[in-house]
Amino acid sequence: MQNPLVMGDLFIPPWLPIWMRQWLWTYADKNFVDPVALPIINQARRKYNLPPVASMAMYMYAVPDLSICFFPAWFAAVQPDWPTPMCMGEFQLYDSSPDTDLSTELEEFLAVGPAPVIFTPGSGNLQANYYFQCAQQVVQKLGLRAIFLTPYREQITTELPANILWQAYLPLRSILPRASAIIHHGGIGTTAETLKAGIPQLITALAFDQFDNAARVQKLGVGDFVAMSRLTTRQLSQRLQGLLSSEAIKTNCALVAAKFKKSAHADFLCDVIEVAKCRQKS
Repeated sequence: MQNPLVMGDLFIPPWLPIWMRQWLWTYADKNFVDPVALPIINQARRKYNLPPVASMAMYMYAVPDLSICFFPAWFAAVQPDWPTPMCMGEFQLYDSSPDTDLSTELEEFLAVGPAPVIFTPGSGNLQANYYFQCAQQVVQKLGLRAIFLTPYREQITTELPANILWQAYLPLRSILPRASAIIHHGGIGTTAETLKAGIPQLITALAFDQFDNAARVQKLGVGDFVAMSRLTTRQLSQRLQGLLSSEAIKTNCALVAAKFKKSAHADFLCDVIEVAKCRQKS
């Protein structure tokens, strides 16, 4: 119920009283989450002679011996209504093929002009044709260079001009430092890699945690947001122009990127988990 409060693409203003925020969440849980989640959970619990759960949210808050956040406090500080005990972690940066070399085609593309803008709607988005249509129109209008990143070539329905390159897969940690900005769906992995690379990001959120990630990116001053359901060529053009021309955003991106550093945090989290296990046994 604390800030930033996001319900889908609805951003709840911070001046809204706590009691009203609680009512909104209770309404959402009761009418949208519980009808889907509780039948499955309670069916599984019956097999073990466990009593049924009445509220998914309240159960999740009450059940854990320890909750771990896989993001740092500077991205999302612990709020008063989060479960306890709580331990803050770090982003779990993951790439399925981190050692993949950039192709000769890509290296040649990068070498012949300014840093490109990367467009990726996420590997799980199977209906991104309109997204890429808007992207191509904006790239041509603004005179940019771009990389369209998607495993589904059929989403790009036209022949691409020389200033746009399609790639099925790229390790983000290799390509992002060589890009001028990225327009993406707002998954936490892509969001974190972009924060680490220190470049602006425009999030076209579609579902799940993407809207919350977008709100936090905006609050950090390192990017902007537009819901995928409201995406237009005009919106995309205006938001992207704003990102690329803002010195404040570039400065904030550099400041946030400096927060990423190697640490023994993984070992620390392992120790915390072991302590929690010992307490549970005792």
